[in-house]
Amino acid sequence: MNKEFIAYLQSLNISGALLTKIEETYIFYKVYLAYDIDDIFVSEYLNEDGSRVYENLWFFNSTQCFESKLFLLQEDHDVEKLRDSVSWFVIKKSEYDIMKGVGTEKSRLFLSVGMHSTRQCIFKASKENCNHLSYIFKKYIKPNYDSKL
Repeated sequence: MNKEFIAYLQSLNISGALLTKIEETYIFYKVYLAYDIDDIFVSEYLNEDGSRVYENLWFFNSTQCFESKLFLLQEDHDVEKLRDSVSWFVIKKSEYDIMKGVGTEKSRLFLSVGMHSTRQCIFKASKENCNHLSYIFKKYIKPNYDSKL
């Protein structure tokens, strides 16, 4: 994986065996399935005790998105066409200034995306990860919705 991906993951306190698991998943998409990978996102939320729960792992390129569902517990991988496939989206935020990209310890961002395949993609972010989810939305989701208008 490139150093930007590793820096992003470390910003979410991902290291050790968890980082190795993500690298293995990256290799699966990049080498075995032979897809270009341009970006990464970890869908996560905070438990009541404040600890992070990592749910799904996402990779992106200009035409596709790749999801590893519950990547810490299972091997469930899929590929979704992204180009011109976004039919709707919902953004919910809490204590996050999405316009300025300013978050706090209490910031939360939730993105739900409907695809033409009738699939719904769910992305969750807390704290500093809200900025990364906002970036993913602006780079991959919104352009593929607007392209159909």
